[in-house]
Amino acid sequence: MAVLAARGRVAGADVTLDATADVPHLFQSFAGVLDEAGDALDRVALFLGQRMRAAGAAHTSVK
Repeated sequence: MAVLAARGRVAGADVTLDATADVPHLFQSFAGVLDEAGDALDRVALFLGQRMRAAGAAHTSVK
């Protein structure tokens, strides 16, 4: 994961590496069962919402 995040940064992508210890692979599919899954999905939603708002603001300010 760290290598993929590093490569994304080098390529200019906006990257946040968020690793959760002691959970199974694809643990996010256990939302509603594992607290960590819901928390991780909340962080993804926050990340995407921030990027979408920033993109929308940049788009509307270019007129």
